[in-house]
Amino acid sequence: MPAHANFGHHARFLVRIADGREARAALLYARIGKLLQRTPAAVAAYTVAAQCAWRAGDFSAARKIITAAEEHAAEIATEVLPLIGILTLDYRLANTATTNR
Repeated sequence: MPAHANFGHHARFLVRIADGREARAALLYARIGKLLQRTPAAVAAYTVAAQCAWRAGDFSAARKIITAAEEHAAEIATEVLPLIGILTLDYRLANTATTNR
């Protein structure tokens, strides 16, 4: 089953839990992603973390989390969630990727 099968309904709720503390939530969900290694749920946790970092305006952290999600998905031979693709369209993430390398 793809990682995003039940993700859509829960993602909005998980991001809303942050309620003004998106930077902290991004760190928390990224840590959860690390703990859930080798499962599609880890890719979903990284996706929530990336969205929280993006909402906090921390585009460098969002880019790093997206990279971790993509690497993790490739490692376990699953697909990244569609939201990752949408977030990568943001020019601020693209600028961060080129300036931080």
